[in-house]
Amino acid sequence: MAGSDLEMLRDPINLGVAFESIYAAAIESRLHIVGVDETGGVSHLAVDDKGKLAGAFKPLPLIQVTGLAQCAGSLVVCGVVSGDRAVVLVMDHEGKATWSAELPHLERLQHWPRPVCVNRSIRIVSMTAGEQSTIHVTNVAEKGLGDSVSIELADDTDAIDVIGDDTGVLIARVHGDSQQLEIMRVGDKQITARRDVEAPRPASPSLARSGERVVVGWISKPLEPRLQWFDQELLPLGGPQVLTANDLAGEIQSLRLSSRDDCPLVVFFRGQHVVADGGVVRHADGTVTRYDPRRSLPLVVAAYDSNLRRLGPSHLVDRDAKVYASAWLEDKLAIVHRSDATLLSIFECIEG
Repeated sequence: MAGSDLEMLRDPINLGVAFESIYAAAIESRLHIVGVDETGGVSHLAVDDKGKLAGAFKPLPLIQVTGLAQCAGSLVVCGVVSGDRAVVLVMDHEGKATWSAELPHLERLQHWPRPVCVNRSIRIVSMTAGEQSTIHVTNVAEKGLGDSVSIELADDTDAIDVIGDDTGVLIARVHGDSQQLEIMRVGDKQITARRDVEAPRPASPSLARSGERVVVGWISKPLEPRLQWFDQELLPLGGPQVLTANDLAGEIQSLRLSSRDDCPLVVFFRGQHVVADGGVVRHADGTVTRYDPRRSLPLVVAAYDSNLRRLGPSHLVDRDAKVYASAWLEDKLAIVHRSDATLLSIFECIEG
C-alpha cells in the first residue's frame, strides 16, 4: 500500500552566501533567511522558490540570532546585540524593518528568546536557568512590547522546543537531569494543560501541530527516535512509536518535525557519521598530539503517514549539514542547509 512521500523538485540551488547559522520563515511566495554569515555579521536574504533573489541581501543590527517566525504577515526576529542584550526586530513581508525593541533583561538566560505566533499575535518565549528554571512569555503589541508573565518550574530545564497555536504557547521540555520529558500549554497568564511523556532518557524534543492534534518527537537514548500524538487537551492518542530512519549513515543525533495542514507530517533526522579515523602523532621532543575522528552530519527527511502510522522513504538532503532550517513556501517544503556552501532544496508532498 502506497503512503505519503516527498519529491525533490530540482537540484539544490547554491544561494551564494556561507551562513554559519540559519533560520528560515516564509511569507507568501518569499522565503526569508536570517543568520550569521561568513563575515561574522547577521544578514537577511529573501528568495523565491527557484532560489532567485526576491529582495536586497542586507545586514541586520544584531550579533547573533536566537529565533525567527512569521506571524500575521510580519517577520519576527529575536537576537542579541552588544552587551548580551536580547532584542526583537519586526519586518514586513518584504523584509523592511518596521520596529524593534530591547527585551526585559533576565539573569542567567539558558534558552534565549524565540518568537512564536499565537492566534495571529506574537509572543516571545525564553527560559532562565537554575534549580527551579522559569518560563518567561512576553506579549508583543502593535509596534511595541506588551505585558509579560513568568512561571516558575520545579526543576532544571535541559532542552526545549516551542511553537504557538490558537490557544497558547506549546512547550516540550526535557528536565530532571535529562531523565524526563513533558509537554505543556501556556495561556495568557498560566499553564493551562500539562502532560508527562513516557520517554526514557529523552533528548532533542520537537513539536508540531497536525490538524487538531499535537505531535511530539524526541530521541530516547541510546539514539532511538520516537513520536507520540496528543489531542487539543494534551491527552495521549496512543503510546509512543519508534521510528526507523532508512538510508541515514551513522547514529541519529537529533530529529525535528515540520507540518502543514494540507501535507503529511515531515520528520528531519540528522546523524553523526565517522568518515575518517582519529590518530596520534608522537613528536621528537616527546610530546603527543591527538586528532579526533572526522565526522560528517548527514541530513535526511521523510514524510510520516499518520493513517498508516509509518514513515515514507527517506531522502538525503545533505551529506554533511552543519546547520539547516526549513519553512513551508506556500505548498512546498523549503530546506536551507549548509555544508561547503549554503544550498536551497525544494520538496513537494505526495499523498499516497
